[in-house]
Amino acid sequence: MSNFTQQLNTGAARNAALVTPDPANDLPIFATRGLYVVTVQTALTIDPIDGAGNINLGAVPAGTFLPIQVRRVRVGATPIVALY
Repeated sequence: MSNFTQQLNTGAARNAALVTPDPANDLPIFATRGLYVVTVQTALTIDPIDGAGNINLGAVPAGTFLPIQVRRVRVGATPIVALY
């Protein structure tokens, strides 16, 4: 079982933080409950918690909630909000 799997969050979010995309570093608090896309993303690339690699989600419209547990946002325009 991975370190990320052991720290999965369930239920409604209790906190939120702006995300700065970084291809080299995990989010400071990983195991998000989801991402809220504030502005249009022309290319959003993430690493899911238990994924072996990155996933390119392509274009994502503003106002989209992505109910995926993410450990890293590699590429994207800000603002993106991580829900914890």
